[in-house]
Amino acid sequence: MQDKLKKSLIYGGFKSALCSRFGEKSAGMIWQNANDKLSSLEKEYPDMAGENRMMVLPAAALYYALNEYSAESSPSDAHAKQFSPKSYICRIINETEQRNDNMINTEIEKEMYQKAVELIEKRYPSGWGGAAVVHTEKGSFFTSVCIESANASAILCIETGAILEAHKYNEKVTHCLCLVRDDENSPYKVLSPCGICQERLRFWGDKVKVAVTTPDDSLLFVELKELQPYHWTNAYSLEELDHFIENN
Repeated sequence: MQDKLKKSLIYGGFKSALCSRFGEKSAGMIWQNANDKLSSLEKEYPDMAGENRMMVLPAAALYYALNEYSAESSPSDAHAKQFSPKSYICRIINETEQRNDNMINTEIEKEMYQKAVELIEKRYPSGWGGAAVVHTEKGSFFTSVCIESANASAILCIETGAILEAHKYNEKVTHCLCLVRDDENSPYKVLSPCGICQERLRFWGDKVKVAVTTPDDSLLFVELKELQPYHWTNAYSLEELDHFIENN
């Protein structure tokens, strides 16, 4: 019978470790049980590919076989009987997806910062400068600057223009950043969105990630629900509020 577990390099020395721990006969039984379980898992998850297929399924099969062996050799060991390959696979997949999402978010946030810097240097080569960048679910980056007026009451937030661009194209906002500097020789500073901008961004839900001011000037994005955990919209259902609806 084909030894499928050998396909996964991470388990190259695992079989010999089993022999050392359980003896050759028992190790052979565990290994065979794991191979059988791997075959059934591959049929159960036919669409799984990449890292998950090459590492998660074999790991689940081995854990299953080890726990089966423990349950048989120690019937009183309740923990050994509780292992679920499905639960394990789902947990690992969720952790992998979260890791991938974090990497994607980090790249998006870095690109937003760079776009803001480039816009400030182009639009405000000297003196004060500020720019905002909004990222959408479709991968768009919308930028804006603060409007200037002799009447201060007519001025709007730096982020407003980028937010309106997202509205114009009916794209769901996922991230928002506001960056300023005092002059061309000063360091850049992230400004947390003011209350009004938070209200504007809430149109796309409380999971919109916004850049916030930090003591060490590090680049940090948090979700709106973290910035305002007691927001008034918590008193209403989504259906009762104006919110983003994508037009197909």
